[in-house]
Amino acid sequence: EEIRGRSGGVINSVTQNSKTVTPGALFIALSGSHHDGNDYIMSALERGAVAIVVDREESIVEHSLHKIPFIIVEDARAAMASIAAWFYDYPARKLEMIGITGTNGKTSVAFMTCHLLRSMGKKVGMIGTVRYEIGSRQIPAQRTTPDAIELQRLLHEMVRVGCSECVMEVSSHAIDQKRVAGIPFRIMVFTNLTRDHLDYHQDLETYFKTKRMLMDGTVGAASTALRIINVDDAYGRRLQQALHGRRVRTFGQEAAYRPDILARDMDLASGYTRFLLHGVANTPATCLVPLIGRHNVSNILAAAAIAYEMGIEPEGFKNALSTMPAVPGRLEPVHCGQPFSLFIDYAHTEDALYHVLTTMKPLAKNRLHCVFGCGGSRDSGKRFKMGVVAAQWADRTWITSDNPRKESPEAIAHDVEAGYLSIRSEGVRVLVDRREAIETALREAQPGDVVLIAGKGHETYQEFAHTVVPFDDKLTAIEALSAMGFEPLEAIEERRAS
Repeated sequence: EEIRGRSGGVINSVTQNSKTVTPGALFIALSGSHHDGNDYIMSALERGAVAIVVDREESIVEHSLHKIPFIIVEDARAAMASIAAWFYDYPARKLEMIGITGTNGKTSVAFMTCHLLRSMGKKVGMIGTVRYEIGSRQIPAQRTTPDAIELQRLLHEMVRVGCSECVMEVSSHAIDQKRVAGIPFRIMVFTNLTRDHLDYHQDLETYFKTKRMLMDGTVGAASTALRIINVDDAYGRRLQQALHGRRVRTFGQEAAYRPDILARDMDLASGYTRFLLHGVANTPATCLVPLIGRHNVSNILAAAAIAYEMGIEPEGFKNALSTMPAVPGRLEPVHCGQPFSLFIDYAHTEDALYHVLTTMKPLAKNRLHCVFGCGGSRDSGKRFKMGVVAAQWADRTWITSDNPRKESPEAIAHDVEAGYLSIRSEGVRVLVDRREAIETALREAQPGDVVLIAGKGHETYQEFAHTVVPFDDKLTAIEALSAMGFEPLEAIEERRAS
């Protein structure tokens, strides 16, 4: 690091957005894919910045007045993480930090872990895809893992309100962009790795190496950190081997891989899952969870491994698991008195859609309907593959839009349909309007059917080229069912009570 220029005064805020600079701010110039913070240094100076952080010397030459200090660093993103931690008085050091990474399951594991820890009487903060939780306060999430400054601010607030733990989803973007650099994780979890975000990482191997950076401590972790790894996943087994000599605890459903925490003798029913939990007590514990699906068992094992490390007793496991609530937008049931089952799920990758559909298939006494689309301006290679999965497992498929962003919704749907038609020609319909697709699928559902609305889960918007519009799959489905003469159970119960 090198500092040039005169003293600039007391720093009272830190930002990388020139629009939020106020007098007394330290401005960090980041080079991004869409904007270059070095182009906004003059704007920051005019707004009252008292110090500038750069990793390009030419930026200093360009602004040669040097009336305030210019701090030259090797990597502005890494510096931002360190500066933000310093500015907020290193809040992560005052919390038990639990980081969860992987393609699928991060949100479910985070919610489940919070439920288990809170059953122990702990005050837990959470940062993740659905929302950020600071004590009793809930904030809608803008992204899975916020930028380093916002992250440290949230951790600071958690400390201020008395949280003792923070459960955090850690995205691959956050790892690569060093948003979590220097955070002393006590526990880190790897759920799995499947095709996703290849528009950013280019290939699966690069994607895996990015995830590995969190687990091997390249971007953070206390020296005594516990790594919890899903060894049912091939990349998890690679990670286990790479972390030889570190503290590792494994989980899984395949006894052949010898996981430390194992689920056996599973009973996968339509409204619950029962299994034997090995590895958290001297004798196996029989667990009954009001959630469905083999993939949810994997998520429960990850959460159990975390809670076990945090000191939960075997009986505590059983009691807490029996009251596990549904995770928003993750196989979330919608009950309006209709004679068929309806679920909302976030599945937006080939692997996630496969796991959800194969979970739903045995539950359908009649037909399985699937409504889904793919996001635009992202990895286009998964569209064909998701179409293939739908053709293989759903009896009736409704291809629609997701978040088309800057692409044509019709073109995206055509890519998905091509995958479907490579397997079979019947049972598919393209309805680009998502509301129309949901309404049509529900109107055509018969008693004993199962309808899955996939892709957006908890999201409450649709993102188009030049606008973002409100859209909530669950609310849209409830409105459609209401128009069909059904009512949410809550409304029925309220009417009965009155």
